[in-house]
Amino acid sequence: MESHTPKNDIEVKLLDMFCAHAGAPILSVNDDFFSAGGSRTTACGLIKEIVDVFDTKLGFADLKANPTVSKLAKVIKNDRSILDFKVISLNAQKSKPPIYFICGIALYAPLAKRLSDHFSCYGIYIPEEKEFLDAGGGMAIEALASHYVAVIKQHNPQAPMVLAGVSFGGVLAFEIARQLRETGNNVAGLIILDTVLPGALKKNWQVRKNSLTKKLRHFTSGAWFKSLQTSKSSKPPKKDLNVRLWNIIRGKVTTAYFNANPQFAGDALIIRAEDQAGHDLVPDMMWMPKLSGSVILAKSPGSHLEIIRSKETAEHIINHIQTAPVFLD
Repeated sequence: MESHTPKNDIEVKLLDMFCAHAGAPILSVNDDFFSAGGSRTTACGLIKEIVDVFDTKLGFADLKANPTVSKLAKVIKNDRSILDFKVISLNAQKSKPPIYFICGIALYAPLAKRLSDHFSCYGIYIPEEKEFLDAGGGMAIEALASHYVAVIKQHNPQAPMVLAGVSFGGVLAFEIARQLRETGNNVAGLIILDTVLPGALKKNWQVRKNSLTKKLRHFTSGAWFKSLQTSKSSKPPKKDLNVRLWNIIRGKVTTAYFNANPQFAGDALIIRAEDQAGHDLVPDMMWMPKLSGSVILAKSPGSHLEIIRSKETAEHIINHIQTAPVFLD
């Protein structure tokens, strides 16, 4: 029996678009767009939205020959090849120099919006990220990065590009940039957003002291301490298991990775969080020995992830990355 409901993400999105442009409800993936009320005029609007959302080449003839969600989804899937929703546009630009943000999609949306006049910004969805976590760090960073590399090379075979990542995403962006350069791709720059390498903070006692003081204030002024005053059996709430596991894996595999002393020969912009405790005492966050190209150190107001929403972060990227020689030629 033929199914009438969407079977994948492409069909789900297409069904919503068909309904919006046909002018009448379309309940089945096998309903004909034109029979449901769609016209040549409304078809033009539908095609434009499909091209923007799926980043695919499609014309009126394709819709006319494949007027149902089910048929058109197959055309789009074949055209997109291995991408299959792995590259997601974060702003409306398509013709500006591309920045690929690593390890997160919606996370980078505020920054992509601020950069929309200057860069085409993309997030990348890699199912292997979950495999990396499920494997308890058994997958090496180099192997995880290779999945990103395959998708980026398919999406952008030749044009100069920039890689960016915050926190652990900065480590991944570093390795992805290395692999892309080794295979001849033009990596114009690397943006590292508040990524502190293992050992950077442990080497400075003042940093550790500040961190311990901050934790002490948290526990002596928070709800847990107040509840402890009324119930001696109370305990501080446990962190989510996945968060704790991710932190353990991240530290273990990152330390092992950098013990091999990998190097990146391209230009880099390192932005640290100005309000993150201790980061002012380690301005380069121990990245300098790993970078042999031109390196710019900058800072933005806010804590670890808050700098993604900071206008200063966008200004640093615009001022330093947009002026890269490959973008000025």
